[in-house]
Amino acid sequence: MLNFFSMKIKRFGIRCLLCFFVVTISSCASVVLDTQQFNVLETSHFTFFYHDGGRVADDLKFIAKYCEEGIKWFAAYAGFDVKLKPDVYLFDDVGESFNDAFSGISVDSHSVNGTIVYYYTEADYFSGAAIIFHEAIHVIQDFYFDLDNTALAEGVASFLSIKFYREYPGSVYSDVGILNSLKEIVRIGLANGDGMPSELLKLSLPDFNRINVLEVNRNPGWRYEIMESFIAFLADNYGMESVIDWQYDTTTSNFKDRFNEIFDCDFEECEQAWLAEIYKD
Repeated sequence: MLNFFSMKIKRFGIRCLLCFFVVTISSCASVVLDTQQFNVLETSHFTFFYHDGGRVADDLKFIAKYCEEGIKWFAAYAGFDVKLKPDVYLFDDVGESFNDAFSGISVDSHSVNGTIVYYYTEADYFSGAAIIFHEAIHVIQDFYFDLDNTALAEGVASFLSIKFYREYPGSVYSDVGILNSLKEIVRIGLANGDGMPSELLKLSLPDFNRINVLEVNRNPGWRYEIMESFIAFLADNYGMESVIDWQYDTTTSNFKDRFNEIFDCDFEECEQAWLAEIYKD
């Protein structure tokens, strides 16, 4: 059975596409409107910028509440205290935020340089909070871990978003439960040549997402699910704190060395154990 929320989370990778355009855009702040044109709501871990009227304004108190709950959940689950406070620009749709020069670019929620932009296309405040939480994990990765590995960053952020989305309503959704829910789609991805974790962890940001700048699109296949699955396997067998530690100063060239320093398992042996689990009936 395919994991619905995992499939939904693939859209977050557009963050990478927007980052690729930072060559011509100094920062995300130059893309969004002037802050004076927004209302502001501050919480302990976020500053929300929004407009009056529309779906965002109607549901903002719930979005903000569950964003805060996501950070609290992460701190308890991962043993990590978050003190960052990113800006979050909230829009009902993409047409609100981009000027004419970018009107033809279809983008989704993303984070760039510590600023999160979220389009409330779900019109469901808990799903929306989980998406913003995913982007907040990227901000944490950028500022706390100095992580420079797209596959690891997206795998961890997507896995945490799925787990929060599944667990917060009150049920306990195990790491192995996430792993099992992803098996079918990961098998498809591997059969299609989307790559083993050892291959994906070597890729640059545009290569991981198969970005075509001329056509302004991306085609990562099932690479996000493959990495989510690998992270779920590691969390289940070695604990999330070890996964968190793996992010510190990890790059596309040193990821195996960093892995071998932290986990009580050689990377290649661990990857083969994950693969055996994927194909176990």
